[in-house]
Amino acid sequence: MTGIAEKRGKEKRIAVPGAWWRYPAVFLLAFLMAWLSLSVILVRHHGLLTLCNDYQEQYIPFTMLFVRSVHTGTLPWSWSIDIGSSLLASSSYYGSTSPFSWLALLVPARYVIYGMPYLICLKYAVAALNAFWYLRRHVRREQAALAGAILYAFSGFQATDLLFYCFLDATAFFPLLLCEADRILERTERDPRQTGRFALAVLLQVLANYYLFMEEVLFLVLYFLVRVSVQPKGAIRKFLVFLREGLLGAGLSLAVLLPSLLQLTGNQRISHRIARANWFDTGRRYFLKLFRFFCFPAEPMGRGITIEQDLYSSWSAYLPLVGVLLVSVYLISYRRKRDWLHRLLLLLLLAAAVPVLNSAFGFFADSNYKRWYFMLVLMMALASARVLEEGTLLHRYRFLLLALTALFWVSLPLFVWWDQNRFPLIFDRNAFLVLSLVGCGGYTVLSAAAFLPAENWNRCLKRILLPLMAAVAVVTTGYTAVLYQNANGEEPERYYARILAYMDLQDAMEGGYRMDTQENTVTMTAGLPGDGCFSSTISGNIFRFYSAAGEERSVFTPEGPEGKTALFSAAYYLAGEPSNPEDETVVELGGSRKGTFLYRKKEVLPVGAFVYDSPEELDFSEGKKITDWLLSNRLAGADAKETYEDAALGTNSCRITLKLDRKGYALFSIPADYGWEATVNGKKAQIQEKNGLILIPVQAGTNTIHLHYTDKAFLLGAAGSGLSLALLLLLRVRREHAALHGKSGCAGRVGTDFADS
Repeated sequence: MTGIAEKRGKEKRIAVPGAWWRYPAVFLLAFLMAWLSLSVILVRHHGLLTLCNDYQEQYIPFTMLFVRSVHTGTLPWSWSIDIGSSLLASSSYYGSTSPFSWLALLVPARYVIYGMPYLICLKYAVAALNAFWYLRRHVRREQAALAGAILYAFSGFQATDLLFYCFLDATAFFPLLLCEADRILERTERDPRQTGRFALAVLLQVLANYYLFMEEVLFLVLYFLVRVSVQPKGAIRKFLVFLREGLLGAGLSLAVLLPSLLQLTGNQRISHRIARANWFDTGRRYFLKLFRFFCFPAEPMGRGITIEQDLYSSWSAYLPLVGVLLVSVYLISYRRKRDWLHRLLLLLLLAAAVPVLNSAFGFFADSNYKRWYFMLVLMMALASARVLEEGTLLHRYRFLLLALTALFWVSLPLFVWWDQNRFPLIFDRNAFLVLSLVGCGGYTVLSAAAFLPAENWNRCLKRILLPLMAAVAVVTTGYTAVLYQNANGEEPERYYARILAYMDLQDAMEGGYRMDTQENTVTMTAGLPGDGCFSSTISGNIFRFYSAAGEERSVFTPEGPEGKTALFSAAYYLAGEPSNPEDETVVELGGSRKGTFLYRKKEVLPVGAFVYDSPEELDFSEGKKITDWLLSNRLAGADAKETYEDAALGTNSCRITLKLDRKGYALFSIPADYGWEATVNGKKAQIQEKNGLILIPVQAGTNTIHLHYTDKAFLLGAAGSGLSLALLLLLRVRREHAALHGKSGCAGRVGTDFADS
C-alpha cells in the first residue's frame, strides 16, 4: 500500500472520461436532495419557509425590496433602508447582484417568499454540479467525484448557514473559481480561447458575495503557493497570468465592488480588530467547538445545543456520514509525500485551530465568524473523494477508523459528565442526542465498510456508501432546517399575513414622512420609508451620525438618541393603542393584524428639514443633544408647518419649499452620500456634511429646494468595468492572433483535464 501512495506522489492522476449526461444527473440529484431536506417544512406550511433570525428579518425583506425596486423602477436610492441608502451598495452583500436573485425577478414581489426555498435548492444543485466538475479533475472515478460533490454541497457549513441565504451563492460558485485556477496552474501553454475565463470566474464570485470573495483571495494565494511548491516549473509565468486575470476580473466587477466598498467606509464593524490576548487562546471551549463542529452534524446558529448558547459563527465543517475520518486517513497516508493537497490541508487546519490565523480570513476582525470554512470543506471533500476511490487505502487504515469511531462514541458520555459535573456543555439534550447518534452511526457504517475485501470496494461505494451518504446529507440538512424553523416564535403563515398587511400602508401614508420602526419586514417588504433597520451594510454616514450622537450602531438601529424620531420625520408608527392620546388614528391593519393600527404624530415636521443660523449649532460638543437641535431650529412652533410647502420624498429625490425671514443653513435627515446634488431656486447649491447628514445654505425669502441622487459610484465603477472588458477582449484577440500565426506555442490540450497529485 505504501508503494501505491508513493506512486501517486510522482505520477499524474488522469481522470477516466465519463458521459456528458452525468453532469445534469448530478444537478438533478442534488436539487432533489435539497428539496427533500426542506420538504417537511414546505409541506407543513404550504410552501412557506421563514426559518428564523437573519433569514426571516433580513434576507426575505432584502430580496423582496430588490425585486419590488426593479419592478417599480425605484432605483438606485431606497428610502426603505434605514433613513435612506444606495440600494445596490446596501443589498449587494445580501445577494441582490447574484445570478440567483436575478431569477427572483421573474416572480412578483409579493410572491418572492414562495420562490426563495426553490432558489435554495438551486444553489445546492449548482454547488454540487460545480464541485463535481472540480473534483473530476482530481480523482479518477465518477463515483468518488459524486461522493465528494455531495460532501461539499451538503456539508455542515451549508446547513448551519441556511440562516445566511446569500452565503450559499458563494459556495455554489467557488469550485468553478478553482476549476479556472487549475487551468492556469496545470498548463504552461494555454489555449488562447481560454483567456479570460478565470477573470469571468472572479466576476461571478464578486457578484455572488463580494465580502466572501475578499476572503477567497487569501485562499487563492495559499492555493497557488502550495500548488507551485510541488510543481515549481513555470511558477512566475503562472503567477503573472493569475495576477493579470485576477485584476481584470476585479475590474469587471467594479460596477458592484466600488459602490459596495465605499459604502463600508465609516462602518464601525470593520474597524474592530482581534485582541492580542485572543491570538492563540480564547478559552477551553474553543477547542471543544472545533471537535464538536468538525466531527458531528451541524448545529443551527443561536440555537444553543452544545458548547455555547448564543453563537452566530459558521463553525461547522462536518462532511455527511464520513466526517473527518477520510481526511485523517489521507493526512496519514500522504504525510511523507510531495502532495499539494496534504500541505494545503495542514495549513488550513492550522488556521482553523489558531484564532489569529482564523481571523486573517476575516481581515483580523474581532468577530471570528469562520465564514471561510467552505473553502476548507471543499479541500476536505477532495481528500475524502481520493480515499474513497481506493478501497485498498481505506482497508489498510481500517483500525485507525475503528479507533476514531470508538473515540467519538466515548465522547458522548464524557460531554454528559462534563455538563453535569464541571461546566455547562449541553443546552438541548434532544438535539444533542440526535446529532450525536447520526454522526457516530455514520462513522460506524464507514468503519465496518473498511473491513470489506478491497476487490468489492467499488460495489460497496456505489451501492451502499453513496446512498447512505445521500440519506445522511438529507437528514442532517433537513434536521438543521427544522430546528431553525422551530426556533421561530411565529408561524410562517402569520409572518406572511403580516407582510401582506404592511403592503396596504403605502396609500395611507402622507408623502415626506417616515415610519418609526426598525423592522425590515415593515419598511422593506412594503417599500415604506423608515428611520431604522436591521442591517450593517447601510450608508457609512448613518454610522457617523450615531457615532457623533454618542450611540453605538452595529447591526440594529438604536432606539436613541432622544429626539431622533422628530429629526427623521418618523411620524407614523404601528401599535395596538396610541403612545399619545393626541396622535391621529390613520387606518387599521387587516387580516391577522386586526387590532393593530397605524398612528400619526401630528407635531412631527415633514422631510426632516430644519433651519439653523450656523453649522456650529449642530455640534454635539459640551453635552448638546438632538433635542437641543430641535429647540434651536428656527421653524419650530405651532405655525411651523405653514412655512413648509410641497414637501415630499420622491424616487431618488427630495423636494421642499421653505419661507425664511433670514439666511441660514437647512439640515436634512438624509445621509450625505456621494451622489447627492442640490439646487435652491433653480441654482446649484453646495452640499455640506454635518454629522453624516446633508446641510445646505439657504437665503431669506422663499427657498425651493430640490435634492437629487445619482449613483456616481456605480457610474464610475461601470466605466471601470467597461474598460476592463475592453482590455480583456483586446488581450484575447491578441493571443488568438499570435496563436494563429504560430507565436503562441501549444494551442492547448483538448479532452479530459488532469491534476497533479
